[in-house]
Amino acid sequence: MTKKLYFLFASCLLLLISSCASEDQVASQPFVAAFEQSSYNYRDIPESREMLVVFSQPASANGTVTIEIESQDANYGVDFATTPEASGMIFTLPIISGQRNASFLFRNLVFPFNSDDKVVKFKIVSIDYPGEHNIQGYTTSTVSFGESLGGVATPSVGGPNQGNQVYVDLSSDTFTQVRRDSWDLGFYCGEEFRIGLNASIYMAAKKLDQTNIDQVTQAMVSPFFAQVGIGTFDPENMNYVDDPSGAIGGTAIDEVSINDAENHVYLVNMGYTIGTMTPV
Repeated sequence: MTKKLYFLFASCLLLLISSCASEDQVASQPFVAAFEQSSYNYRDIPESREMLVVFSQPASANGTVTIEIESQDANYGVDFATTPEASGMIFTLPIISGQRNASFLFRNLVFPFNSDDKVVKFKIVSIDYPGEHNIQGYTTSTVSFGESLGGVATPSVGGPNQGNQVYVDLSSDTFTQVRRDSWDLGFYCGEEFRIGLNASIYMAAKKLDQTNIDQVTQAMVSPFFAQVGIGTFDPENMNYVDDPSGAIGGTAIDEVSINDAENHVYLVNMGYTIGTMTPV
C-alpha cells in the first residue's frame, strides 16, 4: 500500500512539474504602441483635438513614447501647437504603469482656416520601456484637409440583436445610426427613379403581371407568399431581392417609368421587426 501511494504521489508531482515547464516556455507578448487613428480632418478641429497613442496591453512599468512632427505649409507655434510642447519638433509622452494609452493635445491656432494646404504628421520614433517592445500598426497620424486615410470606428449596433444600421462617411470618419426597422423603402432620384428594399429586415418583392392594382386579388398572389422572401435557399429568389453589391441598377423593383401603364404591381414581403429576446 505504501509503495502504491508513493508511486501515485510521484506521478502527480511529475505531471505538475511538466505542466509548469510548459507554461514557462510560452513567450510573452511584446509591448506595442501605435496611434489610435491614422488621420484626422483639419476641418473637424476648429480649436483642439485629443490624440491617443494606444498600447497592446496595460503598461506593467513606466516609460516614454517619443513623437516627431513633420509639417507642410504649417508652422509650429503659428498655425498649430501641441500639449505637451514640442522642442525641435519632438516631444515625449509618459507611459504610466497600469494605463492602456497615452495622449496629447493638438491645438489649431488658425481658425477660420486661411489655407487648405496645411499638413501635420506625427510619427512615433522610439519607445523607452523595460522589456520587449515594438512600434506597430498606425505608426504615423496625419492632420490634413485631404480625405481620411482610415481609422477605427466603434458605432453602437444596438445590443445583441443589432437593432441599428450604421451609415459611414469614409471621407470624414463619421457615421450615422438609425434603427433598422424604422424604414421600409428607399427612393433614388438620380438619372433614373429607383426604389430600394430594406434588406436588413428581410424584405423582398415580386413583380406581378398586372399594372393595375385594382385587378390584383388575394387568390392571385397567395401562391407566392412562401416564395417571396429571403433565406429560402432557392436561386430563383435572387429575383426578389436587391443586388447584394448595392448596385442601384439591381433593385428588385424595376426602374419607375414616367408612363404609369408601364409600372407593374409588386407583391412585397415586409420582412420582420427586430427581436426582443436576447440571442443565446
